[in-house]
Amino acid sequence: MKLRATSNLFTGPSHSLNVGADQSDLGLHRSPAEKEEPMVKTFTRIAVAGAAVVTVLTVSASPALADTNKTIYYPSGRGKMTYIDDGDMFQVCDTKADGHGMTGMVEDLNHTILIITDGGDAGCDKDGYDVGQMNSVRMALSWDGGGGTITSGYFNE
Repeated sequence: MKLRATSNLFTGPSHSLNVGADQSDLGLHRSPAEKEEPMVKTFTRIAVAGAAVVTVLTVSASPALADTNKTIYYPSGRGKMTYIDDGDMFQVCDTKADGHGMTGMVEDLNHTILIITDGGDAGCDKDGYDVGQMNSVRMALSWDGGGGTITSGYFNE
């Protein structure tokens, strides 16, 4: 017996089904080699998906391992200090024309390593210091018109 489904808006193209056909024609009885094929495909798909997850995790973790530029900002838009990883440069910018400059410091746990001042001229002032991997440093920024000092967290390369 042959049943035929016709196509309509909801079911798509027409299909035929042989009712009472031999079960081997329907794929219900397969040889052991034919049974293993879907299992191999499943394991292959799992392996590919696992490799994709490992790749995504590795790529997304890589930037976290590399040091990046860091910036701290003094309140009221008075100034900022930036560590530029490419070349180990520290830059201090006085961003408000208020008659006072900004002082930036690079400090390790025990003392001040570098002092950079900016104010009264166009542009920013900068100086270099090799941060390295053995020493942790932080940036400290103060306004020469009074007030407190803001600091970054300690970091290294």
